[in-house]
Amino acid sequence: MVSAHGAGGGSPRRFFGRELSPPPGRHWAYTQEKIDELIDKKRIVLTSTGMPRVKRYADEASMPVPSLWTDLAVINSQADERVDYATQKPEALIDRIIQASSNEGDLVADFFCVRKGTQVWRVDSPPEQPPL
Repeated sequence: MVSAHGAGGGSPRRFFGRELSPPPGRHWAYTQEKIDELIDKKRIVLTSTGMPRVKRYADEASMPVPSLWTDLAVINSQADERVDYATQKPEALIDRIIQASSNEGDLVADFFCVRKGTQVWRVDSPPEQPPL
């Protein structure tokens, strides 16, 4: 939202020919000149409620994609994939690393036996498919 910064009352700004006041207790994050520039570049859109919002693109992100993956389950004592290897990693983690670092159709060799034996997979092949 264009108004997402700062507390305190702010003056109205013009968006697409309409003068809009910021929400109560807020002020607009941009000057009128910057708003006009963003409108000219088609970077400000109005939401269904009529509030302005800056259109952002993923390749312009100011923050990198997070490197902390908290959605992967750990290998507990009851896990089917557990082989009691001290530094065993979840297969979902290995799959994600392979997907992130290879292209569809690539061959991936598992020389360190992280998948219950030295095998080779074609990227995007289902786990139940026999190795190549």
